[in-house]
Amino acid sequence: EPQYQRSPDALSRLFIRSAQGRLVPIDEVSRIARTVGPLSVNHYGQLPAATVSFNLQQGFSLGEAAQRVNDALRELRIPASVTVNFQGTVKE
Repeated sequence: EPQYQRSPDALSRLFIRSAQGRLVPIDEVSRIARTVGPLSVNHYGQLPAATVSFNLQQGFSLGEAAQRVNDALRELRIPASVTVNFQGTVKE
């Protein structure tokens, strides 16, 4: 509801129902902490995703650029749980 989106302090006015059916202030079961986080999270195939774009430097082919990206990925030693997919023309 919009009234709870104006300020984090407004959340302290929320009540939730306990397992016994009693209404309790949300402050009794949670803590609000201000932290830095993403403004949004994109998804691809129901998994969190990030999009990285690049422009070709004059004199480089798309294949050369893709090879350099793949080389950099190998050097970074990205965990096996992270997948990388090319999209667009380079995918073809």
